[in-house]
Amino acid sequence: MDSVYNKLKELGIRPSVQRVAIMNYLATHHTHPTVEEVFLQVPKRSAIKECPSPRDADVLDA
Repeated sequence: MDSVYNKLKELGIRPSVQRVAIMNYLATHHTHPTVEEVFLQVPKRSAIKECPSPRDADVLDA
């Protein structure tokens, strides 16, 4: 997890919980998953219950 977190920071990308969870999934599954596959698998493997909507994200970043 630290390597994913650090890589996102290094690239100038804010390492949100959602991004780290998705990147961890992609790093450990050497297939080419569809968006639906990632959506169905990531919540089962992480603490993510729901991703904020863009409107929620604006409030959270304020």
